[in-house]
Amino acid sequence: MGINREESPLSSLARLKEKSGGPFLPVEALAAGERLLADFTRGQLQPRITASREPRHASRTNGARGGMAA
Repeated sequence: MGINREESPLSSLARLKEKSGGPFLPVEALAAGERLLADFTRGQLQPRITASREPRHASRTNGARGGMAA
């Protein structure tokens, strides 16, 4: 799955200009932001949008009681 550069928040920042006409962010800062975005996406760190029906921690097996062991 590729990253759509036009949907990146960095693309709008990359288009901004200072009063002098130069870029708002240096090229190095944009490259660092793109690397961070790639790492963030690769690490699947985005919050879930939908509910998950999977248990967070599978501490018990199916059919096992939750009380003390005999």
